[in-house]
Amino acid sequence: MLSRKNDSLRRASAAGLLAVLFTVSTVAPAAIAVDADDVHLDGRTIVGSYLSIATSNYSVAQPRHAYLYGLNTNGSLYRYAIVGTGFKALGPLPGFGGFKAMTVISETATYDTLLMVSKAGALWTAHIPVAAGAKPVMKLIRSSGFAAYESIVAQGCGTRGGTLLVFADHNTQSADQYAMSKANGTATAITKYGKIPATFNGVTHVSLTTHYDQLVGE
Repeated sequence: MLSRKNDSLRRASAAGLLAVLFTVSTVAPAAIAVDADDVHLDGRTIVGSYLSIATSNYSVAQPRHAYLYGLNTNGSLYRYAIVGTGFKALGPLPGFGGFKAMTVISETATYDTLLMVSKAGALWTAHIPVAAGAKPVMKLIRSSGFAAYESIVAQGCGTRGGTLLVFADHNTQSADQYAMSKANGTATAITKYGKIPATFNGVTHVSLTTHYDQLVGE
């Protein structure tokens, strides 16, 4: 189970970036759980089979938004808004059948950006406008090197849009730490710091920060 408080939506400590990494890649509002078929959030349920979920939470200015993204096994990316005691489906985005993991690295008034790992091991960004009906813009970051990972956790770093990342391998219950510059396609700088000395079995912890610390990784 993953948890956060109110608008706090951050992924891990800069020292170790230890994070909850099960079938979920980021922290969601209040309490979230994923079973073999559905996503459950504070008594609300999304029916479906998801490889990965991620949340965005832009709250520092208008227009605000808070979305739950679900990477479905049917090859589509679903976006939901929380409305009252349920979810409002904002429509599936097709064409994501080649991906297996994701996390949010940018949240702004007009768009969110997901960092995604393909089943072939490539690293991509998906720039997703908030406007209804707008299509994602995909950019390749690296063409290979990430095939072992099934979960990603991100935290903003510095003042120029950098991101600290943890990529977790569910098969070995291990994770590697990376740093990434502000996303800019194949020109993005990535540094690998190596393996984190911890067991990533889905029951570790995340740090909490205020909602003013928006992710600005792209």
